[in-house]
Amino acid sequence: MRITAQSLRRFVFVTSDAHGLYEQFGFRPIQNPGKYMEMVTPVARLYEID
Repeated sequence: MRITAQSLRRFVFVTSDAHGLYEQFGFRPIQNPGKYMEMVTPVARLYEID
């Protein structure tokens, strides 16, 4: 199965100031934010920067 944007059930991203803009395209606030977790990899580690 090939995964495409159309086959995704949920697409989540973060914005600090463009909520109104993305609402025009159908995005809504997360229904259950307490269920979400994240794992962040520092940029330096991604690109092996000292």
